[in-house]
Amino acid sequence: MNRMTNRDSSFQSLRVMLDARLPAPAVLVVSAACDRDGPPTLACGLARAFAEAGRRTVIISLYDLAGGESSSPAVPDELATWGGAVHYAPRGLREMSDVVSDLQSTHDVVLAVAPPVPKDPISLQISRLAHGVLLAVRLGRKITTDDETTVTQLQRVGATLLGVVAMHHEAADLKRRYNVAVGAPPLEAALN
Repeated sequence: MNRMTNRDSSFQSLRVMLDARLPAPAVLVVSAACDRDGPPTLACGLARAFAEAGRRTVIISLYDLAGGESSSPAVPDELATWGGAVHYAPRGLREMSDVVSDLQSTHDVVLAVAPPVPKDPISLQISRLAHGVLLAVRLGRKITTDDETTVTQLQRVGATLLGVVAMHHEAADLKRRYNVAVGAPPLEAALN
């Protein structure tokens, strides 16, 4: 019997909401305002949900393009447990727009995991190319000026902010994995 966990159910619910708002094929950026808010975990959970729904899904880790300044976990380690349904694009991507176009021709969903917006302009560059942006926010942390700056910068470049996903940290897990605690609440509710 294949039981769905609460976390899997949350990712599937988020996938259904995104399906209603995104074209096919879709490019979705997953980022944050602060390190350790969980964008790689959010992207991996969404990738799994899309793949389980029969979507050809690829994840691009833009942490590699950014020069590794962020201390967030690498995407490949998190994907290892989910097998061949989700693919990782290797580092060394030259032109993001060309790569994204190529991936859109062979995949239904392209998830770009980007470093925190205030720390690296690559996050804004890819957000301009995407159909939407999801921001991961660690549940329970205080809202900072980085959060407000992130939203303002995304708006200035014309990015479509689809929502904020509150990520719950499991204190007992030494690998600092996150569980989705809330779907995609309105931005105002998440930042106020």
